[in-house]
Amino acid sequence: MEKQLREEQGNIQQKIWNILCRDHYMVLGLLDLKSGYISFPVLCGKNESWDGGAQYRYEKVLKDMMDERVDLACRKVFGRCASIETIRENMEVGGKYCFQVYNQSDQMECVTYYWFDREEKIVLVAVDDMKEEQERDPVTGGLNRKGYMHHAAKILAANPEEKFAMLHFNISRFKTINDLFGYETGDLLLRKKMNSLRNSFLQPILLARMEADSFAALVEQKNLDYARLAELLHSVYEKVSMKVDIYGICGIYLIPEHCTLSVSEMYDRAKLAKNWIKNQYVQPYAVFRDQMKADYEQTSIAISQLEDAIRNEEIQIYYQPIYDANTEKIISAEALARWNSEKHGVMLPGKFVPALEESGHITMLDTCIHHKVYKFLQERKLKGLPTVKIAMNLSRMDLMDDNIMRLILEDIKSTGEDEPQVSYEITESAYTTISQAGMKFLKTLHSRGISILMDDFGSGVSSFSTIREYEFDVLKLDIGFTRKIGTNAKNDNIIISIIELAHRLGMRVVAEGVETREQADFLKENGCDYFQGYYFSRPVPQEQFEVLLEGDL
Repeated sequence: MEKQLREEQGNIQQKIWNILCRDHYMVLGLLDLKSGYISFPVLCGKNESWDGGAQYRYEKVLKDMMDERVDLACRKVFGRCASIETIRENMEVGGKYCFQVYNQSDQMECVTYYWFDREEKIVLVAVDDMKEEQERDPVTGGLNRKGYMHHAAKILAANPEEKFAMLHFNISRFKTINDLFGYETGDLLLRKKMNSLRNSFLQPILLARMEADSFAALVEQKNLDYARLAELLHSVYEKVSMKVDIYGICGIYLIPEHCTLSVSEMYDRAKLAKNWIKNQYVQPYAVFRDQMKADYEQTSIAISQLEDAIRNEEIQIYYQPIYDANTEKIISAEALARWNSEKHGVMLPGKFVPALEESGHITMLDTCIHHKVYKFLQERKLKGLPTVKIAMNLSRMDLMDDNIMRLILEDIKSTGEDEPQVSYEITESAYTTISQAGMKFLKTLHSRGISILMDDFGSGVSSFSTIREYEFDVLKLDIGFTRKIGTNAKNDNIIISIIELAHRLGMRVVAEGVETREQADFLKENGCDYFQGYYFSRPVPQEQFEVLLEGDL
């Protein structure tokens, strides 16, 4: 009798393994849907709390599993999905039923039900550790982000003295490839890229696909050959009669000895470095420097905290006077923003303005400047104090935003002034991308007596066509010309020619960046109308600017 039972038990085990030819299941059990009992003829892993020869009420086992293994947030769903009623319904329809659940270690497990004996309504229950599957990328077959972080941490911890580098690779315009050739082709290219990196001179210790179009690699620093990276990052895809050049970029973080950063922080630095690539066709890589992180943090602060900064009055207006070249008296001023953050200190425009322009938040800042400048002018007018024209900058985004354009026109109309005390500066690059609505707005400003200044003239590549197409009132000579006054005859003659051309076209000229007496004298001798620069005054807070006005007017 005992021998017969052992043979039956052996047959059952053999049948289970014939059905499931795997060896890493955490739980294997036989569930009788009729009686509601479950037994465990094969015990796996550390699940030795159940006797292999005994039977248990399924509800009791289910409760034990929920209490001991299942994550608290998943228990309600687990109880419903693993109920006998749900199992019976799904097994009758599909013949196989499975669902996934997170355990208390935040690892995913897959619970699967197979027919063991359909006639007797006996189901094989398998609980599978999904850790390996969770760490694999289904497209390339390599590691995914989770797997890379896990294995890289182990390698770095085991080799603290080795010199490693973390690399981030990104395929440029990968979405376009998917759109042109389809996702199957895109997946094929991802697999090819994975193989080319794996077999490259980098000899990566670890390689993974991190996001849709990016890869990560852990390499030894001695294998980094910067001269060969450009070749590695360029490939050609050919289909029928079409040939497409595919380019990539690479951010690099050289891991220092005894680094205390997490793998995620290291990878973030490699990924951040790619933002400093100026020309991907000349040098398609960048190595992380600490200043990159500091600059990025200020950029992130600018985008995420601007609204709070405006609400908390952290945005202050500084005024840089513009002087008449003949009298050297203040004739106007330019309004500039300064961000005095309680948490992060003073942030200069060069750090936050480009980020706001790129993200589209610049209009919010310009609206704030507009309100503050108008308030300043109106307060001085009510007090009977002298004022000068204040110039404010209009960005490319402003000239696409109906709200700020409407606000400006309404405020100009409400003042009722024959000679408005404001003017607006627009860069050449902003003008070249202007919409029809933006052009109409500028012409409306002009018709109401508002001066329009072309900022940074000479810094772009299409300056002459720009001044030909639109009648600017004032041309602001780029600081690059002013700084080179006296250094060579060519530069000086270009300045003289620009001033003469501007006057012939009915424009006055402001020279930006005047920092020496010699520069001021040269400009004055050659007919420049106005000066702006540190030689006369730096940008100053409103209170200090008012003192300058009182003493100069």
